Amino acid sequence: MGLLSRISAELPEAEDDSTREASAESKNTGLLAKTVRIAERPVFSSFFDLCNAYSFRHSALLTVVDGVFVMTECKGIDAASVASSVSSRDFWDGTIGNSGSFSDYTKADTKFSGFYQLFSPQFKDSLGGLHFLKISDDCIFVNADFGSYKDVSVSEAELKETVLSYLSSRGNKAPVQPQEITCDLAHSAVLLMLLSVKLAINSSVRAVNTCDKFMYDSIFSTVYTEVFSMLRRHFIRPNYCMRSGNGEIKIILSAQKNLDDSLLQYHISQSLNFILSTHSNSIILLKAGTASSEDEIRRFVLEG
Repeated sequence: MGLLSRISAELPEAEDDSTREASAESKNTGLLAKTVRIAERPVFSSFFDLCNAYSFRHSALLTVVDGVFVMTECKGIDAASVASSVSSRDFWDGTIGNSGSFSDYTKADTKFSGFYQLFSPQFKDSLGGLHFLKISDDCIFVNADFGSYKDVSVSEAELKETVLSYLSSRGNKAPVQPQEITCDLAHSAVLLMLLSVKLAINSSVRAVNTCDKFMYDSIFSTVYTEVFSMLRRHFIRPNYCMRSGNGEIKIILSAQKNLDDSLLQYHISQSLNFILSTHSNSIILLKAGTASSEDEIRRFVLEG
């Protein structure tokens, strides 16, 4: 599959090797398979990977920021919903309480509409079911079903342990090391590009929530991470994308002869439409030059 075809692929359907391996493992049955899974449960490097391992397509973690709950990790959640998710402890105490089990809701439940305030109109219209699990006093997991209601297939104990391990590893991460880049420089120069999603995210968030800078920065970071995690899965070797500052994403393209950068920008914009809605048209893709040596690539990765 070509680069543009991969980028055009629908977000929930995208899988990487780790996802396919996790899916294959989940099909194992029997006591031995379950015992091994518990004993060797992985610590995930991203919330995106955690969700893929359990086949969660629209999920988030709400954690406490400045005294209120807000989505700080998500996969398959639009930016307007992230911005709408700011909610008080009293709200959660009055809905899911302190239950250690999943709180599951279908559209037929009287409480279901009470959760609409957490989501955008676009997201709300697709909802068929909601599942909430209190991970800790300061963390709530949510999984949304689109279309029809579906049971959650993982136990409360396993999901709590997995999420807590992920949050612990996230808090203890060492400084990120530069990504190892392997490009074929013998046949053609490597294209270096910068993708700015700052304006698109800002427009998506500010259209819903005019919060203060501290809360805005948290919401922006959540959406930016989701955008990056989605794109990273499409730019597979020998192409790369990596996080950068100021709402930018660095892209390295290998062996892409006669690439139409305006067409590439269009496909990226289309792939981000679910997250950013019409604001995805505000993304900006810029050519930063070409590289014909490893030193030039390294300089771009480290300095931009």
